[in-house]
Amino acid sequence: MDNSKELLRQRALEVLATIAMEQIASFRGNLAELRERREHLKSMRRIFGGRSHTQELFAGPDRETAEKLRKVKRRLIETEAEIETARQEFETPDDALALLQSIMNQPKDALITRDQTLRVDWMNVLVDGNDAEGNEISLAELSVTDELQRSAVLVVFRPPVSKVH
Repeated sequence: MDNSKELLRQRALEVLATIAMEQIASFRGNLAELRERREHLKSMRRIFGGRSHTQELFAGPDRETAEKLRKVKRRLIETEAEIETARQEFETPDDALALLQSIMNQPKDALITRDQTLRVDWMNVLVDGNDAEGNEISLAELSVTDELQRSAVLVVFRPPVSKVH
């Protein structure tokens, strides 16, 4: 029983560490996407900016290109602000460590445990809680922020003592 409880503790720590790593990967992925969008918008700004400059040399300014350039510049400013916000929230290894510490210090926020009681009949079919014929089974329900749920029960089996003649 003690060995099973220790294995459960280790598994819980692994789950919490995995949750932290998923969040870290998500933050990093989001920051990478924002930086990629910024580079794409800078390229579009150069294209539209160059096109409008060339057109101004030969003809009047093209309103459609000028509008596209304004939109790209506005999206670029918004993206820069999003990058700065994301960088302030999470960028350094210390930020990753702080997230891991937060999850480990408050495991109840990520790994939820609830007691669960079921009543089953002799064929292990769920029966009404008032049915006297059923047997009660107590389980521990484990869930990761209601996304993944597992139920567990720790059972001790003692083999019958054989009588040696």
